[in-house]
Amino acid sequence: MADGTIDHKRTAQLVALSGSMQFTFHRAFDRAINPLQALETIIDTGAKRILTSGQVPHAFDGKELIQQLVQQSGSRIIIMPGSGVRSNNIKALQAFTGAQELHSSARLTVKSSMHFHPESMNETIVNTFVDASEIKAMKAQLMQ
Repeated sequence: MADGTIDHKRTAQLVALSGSMQFTFHRAFDRAINPLQALETIIDTGAKRILTSGQVPHAFDGKELIQQLVQQSGSRIIIMPGSGVRSNNIKALQAFTGAQELHSSARLTVKSSMHFHPESMNETIVNTFVDASEIKAMKAQLMQ
């Protein structure tokens, strides 16, 4: 909500509308004024997981809060760190936080091969892919 609290009523309605699908509360959580209270509110809605970067742009930098959330939540909800999760930090992030599920887009951006770029568009065209080698590297880190 505008005041940084979680809209319990609407979130609970969305959870109910999701039926048998598991409901993940997305990174709007990272804008909550009181993350530990927000955690309790979201648990009360029936959501199954929270995707969070720990209220900072990248999850590794928010690992202390994520660890607190994992500990406070116990088995009541899944805390899933995401944003900036890559093969160079996934194992340390998992070990520090105790999170059992982690999220990564494994995004790879490649500059477009298109040669014509009208100046009026004032943009750089890129193509976004999933980096399969990064996924393999993350999996390898977690399997060690």
